[in-house]
Amino acid sequence: MSHMRITTMIVWMGLGSTAAFCTIIAANGETSPKGDSAPEARRQDTPVPESAHTTDTVVVYASGKMVTLCKDLATEYRKGRPGFSLEVKEERESSPLYQLAAGACDLAAMPRIANDAEHQRVQYKLGAALVGMPVAMDAVVLFVDSATNPLESITLGRLRSIFTHQLTKWRELGVPLEEAEIIRNASHPSTGTLGVLRAKVLGTRQFTTAIQHFDTSRQVVNATAGNDAALGVGSLGHDLGVRILGIKSDDESSPVRPTAKTIQNGLYPISHYLYLYTAGPATGVTRDFVRFALSEDGQRIVETSEASLVALPMIAASD
Repeated sequence: MSHMRITTMIVWMGLGSTAAFCTIIAANGETSPKGDSAPEARRQDTPVPESAHTTDTVVVYASGKMVTLCKDLATEYRKGRPGFSLEVKEERESSPLYQLAAGACDLAAMPRIANDAEHQRVQYKLGAALVGMPVAMDAVVLFVDSATNPLESITLGRLRSIFTHQLTKWRELGVPLEEAEIIRNASHPSTGTLGVLRAKVLGTRQFTTAIQHFDTSRQVVNATAGNDAALGVGSLGHDLGVRILGIKSDDESSPVRPTAKTIQNGLYPISHYLYLYTAGPATGVTRDFVRFALSEDGQRIVETSEASLVALPMIAASD
């Protein structure tokens, strides 16, 4: 018995059409791993999008945790490949897909799924369909100060009300902090955290403007720890001085906490994929690098990366 990773939504297997893949991605939107289209087992002969560049240099524009992950993958991939070079450029002000559409890179790496406008931009600018590959998993986590705030869990409905400014005081959550207002701390939009929160929790509702933004999840944790009135929103990896909240579907449900298992099996409701994107089918070293990222060796790098991510799910399969 061997194990294989599930590369969910890599639907070009058996379809023979990257256009079909892109259409399905755009139609699905950012759904939970449990709700994604039926997963396919990744095998060594899986076709992977091919790149427009044929040199041993791959240029990547990345945002959020994908900056760190791409660097970690490149460090391992270049072993035994002395001519290989991966140039990672961080994109904070706009989507890395804008750089891909401009022809400035071979790969775009993002902590979220591409939206319809981004698909259309790549198609219009380059005349090629946008191809996305899930390479890792992460989760949006909510946290409070562990010493002064007794909250242990929260429902999706109350979370929605907090971030649409319908619920503003801690006493409305049953937390005895008198008339204290909820202080909402969140990481910069370029990290993708708020985008996932909108897709998974808010839906079509608009965020309140009463959110304090920080550059990284670590800074959000630092701003939340020691402040009994703060509610932090971040991602996996930083929890010193804070308590990670369990998430409940409703008042009758049991809280689910973010672990590798609950993220991979879709039980944690605010989990999501991180993606590599190419414009059209990839070739050469770009294709080989993507194959490495999706391989067992690449997924071990995901598990050990300083980006604090979760590898793609595994299934048992007969040899």
